[in-house]
Order: sequence, then structure tokens, then C-alpha cells
Amino acid sequence: MNEEVKIVSENDLEPNGDIILFEGKPFSGVCIDYHENGNKESEQHYKDGKIHGTRTIWYEEGQKNFAGHYNNGKLDGLRTDWYENGQKEYEGHYKAGEPDGFWTYWHDNGQKELEGNCKNGKKDGLVTEWSKKGKKIYEGNFKNGKEL
Repeated sequence: MNEEVKIVSENDLEPNGDIILFEGKPFSGVCIDYHENGNKESEQHYKDGKIHGTRTIWYEEGQKNFAGHYNNGKLDGLRTDWYENGQKEYEGHYKAGEPDGFWTYWHDNGQKELEGNCKNGKKDGLVTEWSKKGKKIYEGNFKNGKEL
């Protein structure tokens, strides 16, 4: 027997510490909100009062702003952010809410800005930074968040 998925607006939800409640109980379902112009603003899935699954946010004109995957209320998996012009701003992997793995930032003109690796939320390995015109301006090696 399948249970019907609840779809609510953020206005229907009540924060209670790190748990989100709906009608006094931890919420499981989907929260969808819309901009005043009718375009979707956000969609996030909840399980037992915590974001669980995909969360997506859009700019008012419909371009994506943010997309990430959550597990038990924490970012877990790929996170991507975009500038309002549609250009990717950031992409990186998370594990249990901390950056973990390869990540990249871009300038709003599409040029790569910064890239590197994180382990348990700290820089680990080669980190490189470029100017808006694409010129390399920094390169350093890190271990456990400290530059070598």
C-alpha cells in the first residue's frame, strides 16, 4: 500500500531546532514554493523532518540557482550553484555536510576561478586559482587544511 506524498509550501512548515514540523509532527514529503511571477522558487524533499534527497532553488526568471543532494539533513553528494546569467559558479562533492572530494569555482564570465580537493571539509592536495582573464595567480599544496 503506497502512502500519498504530502506537498506543502514553506509557509506550512515550522522549524523546531534541526527538525522541520508539519502540523506538529516531523515532516515527510515535498516542499514547493513559487516566486510572485509564478515560476518555481524551490523544491526540497523531506524525510522525518530533515531535508533528504534533492533540493533545487531557481532564480525568479527560471534559471537554476542551486541543486544539491541531502542525506538526513546534510549535503551529501554533488552540489552545484549557478550565477543568475546561467553560468556555473560552483560544483563540488559533499559527505555528511562537509566538502569532500574535487570542487571547482568559476568567475561569472565562465573562466575557472579556483579548484582543488577537500577531505573531511579541509583542503587537501593541490589548490589552484585563476584571475578573471584566465591567468594562474596561485598554486599551493595542502594537507589537512594547512598549506605545505
